Amino acid sequence: MWAALDCPGGWAAMRKQGMRVGGLTAALTATQLCPVYPETPYAWPITHTGRKHIVGAALATPTGTLCALAEALWIAPKP
Repeated sequence: MWAALDCPGGWAAMRKQGMRVGGLTAALTATQLCPVYPETPYAWPITHTGRKHIVGAALATPTGTLCALAEALWIAPKP
């Protein structure tokens, strides 16, 4: 579950906030609300300042029931 919530956040930071490839997760806080099965995760940028990118991610069932929700801090690599 953690990887499914973590990795999409990095893509959201790269695609939506311009974080360079090679960033690392500095913190990940998640809540599991029900059993999680392999589904498509959804991620979105929240904010960024300098090299710090805060993103959100969620896992849901095909019918839209929320199973897990996370917020992560990604750190972009130094130039």
